Amino acid sequence: MSADPILANCCSEVLFKKLFFEYARRLRNYLYFRCGDPALADDLVQDAFLELWRNCEDVPYPQAKRYLFKVATNRLLDTMRKRQVEKRYLLHQGKALPMPDGQFALEENEFRQRLELALSDLPESQRMVFLLNRVEKMTYRSMADFLGLSVKAVERRMHLALDQLRRVFHDQPTGPW
Repeated sequence: MSADPILANCCSEVLFKKLFFEYARRLRNYLYFRCGDPALADDLVQDAFLELWRNCEDVPYPQAKRYLFKVATNRLLDTMRKRQVEKRYLLHQGKALPMPDGQFALEENEFRQRLELALSDLPESQRMVFLLNRVEKMTYRSMADFLGLSVKAVERRMHLALDQLRRVFHDQPTGPW
């Protein structure tokens, strides 16, 4: 194998570690912004890197980033489709969807769960803008550049996201809002 990373595949432990330290956090944030579920995002990052390792001989080093994001995005879409089918089935059966935590959870945990659920119910475009602003502390201008949108489009998406979150929390009598 050549010492030149451009000619190398991803099977070198040194190159693989370099890829992990360079892209794992970005990939995790990207997935979290798309799905709103931190545990799922962590699992998908792990799956993507495992898949890269399994196919390391076929993936040239310069294309590894694209490969990781493509694998992770495809797995996310598969998971989201599966969850939609499960939701429809449960609704069709007339059963309530199970809540992730028991009824005696602390108020802070309840609020966090309600917020995560509300964020996961937002359309992807609104969730991404909301999380980029609130988690990554990006300005509307920097989000517009990052997403390839106008500042007005970013403002509109944020407005819609905040309206939806307000409706969710105002409809439920408990909580800090």
